[in-house]
Order: sequence, then structure tokens, then C-alpha cells
Amino acid sequence: MRCIFCHEKAGFFKRICPDCIKLGQSVQELPPSFSFNDLLNGMMATGATQEKIEKFLEADPYQEGSLRNQVTARMTNEVMAGLGIPSDMDFKGVAQVRKDLSEGKLPSFEEQEIREISQLKDYHRKI
Repeated sequence: MRCIFCHEKAGFFKRICPDCIKLGQSVQELPPSFSFNDLLNGMMATGATQEKIEKFLEADPYQEGSLRNQVTARMTNEVMAGLGIPSDMDFKGVAQVRKDLSEGKLPSFEEQEIREISQLKDYHRKI
């Protein structure tokens, strides 16, 4: 069978390869609030290749968002909360921002960019 994370050979009747099992364990050992640096350091300590770590971070085998997007969403919400700004970013929002950036679009929740002060009157009516 193929690994559900990296799509490499996992073994007979196995869904996850040994490297991805180690990567998953390294994630589970992290404290509830960890930095991306802590995540990467823990993963690199497993001995997995950089390519394998990238595949693991981008995998979405359970349709709950990739680990990279989940961590980015959590960290975004923590930063915004620290600034006193409410935020409900989830993995879908992070995925949309990544998609927009890859297509050369600026991530925005508004259809139209405000370029002149006169547009602010209309902007406040939308809110």
C-alpha cells in the first residue's frame, strides 16, 4: 500500500510509512502552542528528508486541511488575539490565501480595493 501522507510505499497492509509515523509522533509531542520553528525542528530530528517533511506538511489525508494550513491558521488567530483583533481563520481560509497569492492576487475580503477617500462612504455602508 501507499502512505496516505507521502504516497510512497508504506508496506503490506500499512496505511502510513515508518518516516511519516515518526513525523506524526514528533507533532504529537509538541506543546499545545508551538512555533513553526519548533514544528520543523522536531520533524528534522526524526531523520526524515526535507522532501518527505514537505509532503507530510502538505498532505490532507483526512480532509481536515493540511498540517501546514492548520498550524498557520492557529498561529494567525493567536497573533490576532494578542493584538485584540477577533479572528476566525481556519485551514480553508489559509488555503484560499495561498491560492490567491499563487495566482498573483492580493488576499482581500473585499471585491474592490479602496483607492480614494470618497470610496470610504460606500465601504462603511457595506459593513
